[in-house]
Amino acid sequence: MKRFWILLIPCSIFARVFLISDMNFNSRSLGMRNSDFAVVSQYVNPFSNPAFLAMNSDMHFSSTYLNHFEDINSGSLSFVYPDLLITGSSTAFSLSAVDYGSFSDVETGFEYNPYDVMLTVSQGLMYRNVLFGANLKYVYSSITSRYDSGGFIADVGSLYRFYDGKMAMGAGLFDVGFQTDEYYGSTEEIDSHIRTGISYELEKLPLKLCFQYDYYFSEFSRYAIGLELDAKKNLTVRAGYDFSGTEKEIGANDKIEKFGGLSLGTSILIDAFGFDFSYIINGELDAELCATLDIQISEIFK
Repeated sequence: MKRFWILLIPCSIFARVFLISDMNFNSRSLGMRNSDFAVVSQYVNPFSNPAFLAMNSDMHFSSTYLNHFEDINSGSLSFVYPDLLITGSSTAFSLSAVDYGSFSDVETGFEYNPYDVMLTVSQGLMYRNVLFGANLKYVYSSITSRYDSGGFIADVGSLYRFYDGKMAMGAGLFDVGFQTDEYYGSTEEIDSHIRTGISYELEKLPLKLCFQYDYYFSEFSRYAIGLELDAKKNLTVRAGYDFSGTEKEIGANDKIEKFGGLSLGTSILIDAFGFDFSYIINGELDAELCATLDIQISEIFK
């Protein structure tokens, strides 16, 4: 029984093992409540849609920190390099981690520190005006020194822009993979899903609207909407709403429950640096805070 509860530590917090593969380590995305699958940004985010890498972006570095509820923290480092493997497209390398905090065995007093680590290589490719991209991930999950597991996971995304680039539609298959070894003889499910999205940029206003729908093969569905306004040349504000946020209501009827699923965010650009901040409301669960630093390396070394 003791072993059973140890194995459930990450699952009880984030629903399943290897969830790190489904996390979006980017403050801009979280500020739009992960509805940005078809929204192109200044700094490429392969976690949302690797097809963005098919456009030749500038070389840049990103660092993200995410403070979840309780003592759970996560973060990611990403480096995007254009024309490395394919001319006109970019390649990205990312290192991500989740720290689930500390747990103690009430019988032995032994302390456990579960964590996940993920290495990701991403590549974009353009074919006949359609953007394609893929993520190849290696995930290592550790509960204790005796209970750990690894796995390989892949994502494939696409994006098509039309109406003079004002509209975009995308679709992809995410989290397809397998375990290389099991948790103490126990196989964990990797929940694959289909991700779709559409976006529209208004002609007379610097405003982008977007919608995203995710269908998980476990029969769970998630859909969200978002908007992003370029308020000034170097200032962007955004908001998003995840309609599954109502599932976080526990019946307390507090005001904060009525805002569950909402997120707010902003970006500030200063020369070669971009600062993104987001605030994610989870109803009765603690709100989450995220910050991303983007550095446009090519601008620094001009």
